[in-house]
Amino acid sequence: MLKRPEEESALERCGRPVVFANPLLTSATPLAARFTTAPRKPLSDPARGPFNEYVSVTRKVDVDLARFPLVQYRFRNSPGAIFHIRYYGLDRQGNEVQAWYEGSPTEYRATRGQWQADQANVAGIAKHALKAPLSRLSRIEVILDDLEDNGTFTLDMDYLRFASPAGEVGCTVALDPRKDWTVHSDFEHIPGARQRFGFATVEARAAPSRGSRSRRS
Repeated sequence: MLKRPEEESALERCGRPVVFANPLLTSATPLAARFTTAPRKPLSDPARGPFNEYVSVTRKVDVDLARFPLVQYRFRNSPGAIFHIRYYGLDRQGNEVQAWYEGSPTEYRATRGQWQADQANVAGIAKHALKAPLSRLSRIEVILDDLEDNGTFTLDMDYLRFASPAGEVGCTVALDPRKDWTVHSDFEHIPGARQRFGFATVEARAAPSRGSRSRRS
């Protein structure tokens, strides 16, 4: 949508056809200016939400990956949507770093409307992403991505926890949407987005399985 000047220079020199998809409307860079000499107009109705809709919820955690390298979860997402579970940790200098990568075992997941329990090795995911071991997680993010044009999509969360290979649970991520999670979406900047599009976290009245609580985002 918007390239840095050095990126545009490299594209100009590459000697191959260059295609811009949905260029940023406010961009006046040399390459974007070649599309038309007339003022550009929005490609879609600005009153609607974006074509690629997603809602993300994030929460701080403190997980010792050496002891509890596994994430265990039981989710149910609506058909026509996918979800991602992503992780962030602290490096040796205390800086928060991205500890996930595209295509990891907790990326692009879909249950197609059915409850599904699964687990993944977060320590392995972080090591692959950082090319080095990570000792502690500092934050977790869950993203629900709609694959349909302006559809209604939900994600139910029964449990989300970190465990040892022996089955010992070290951290159960609290699922109270009123105080634990920060909610964002890619369309929250649109005026009245929360009222018009209704993205939110809510607490279900009944749990889907004994001894657990359900939350929806």
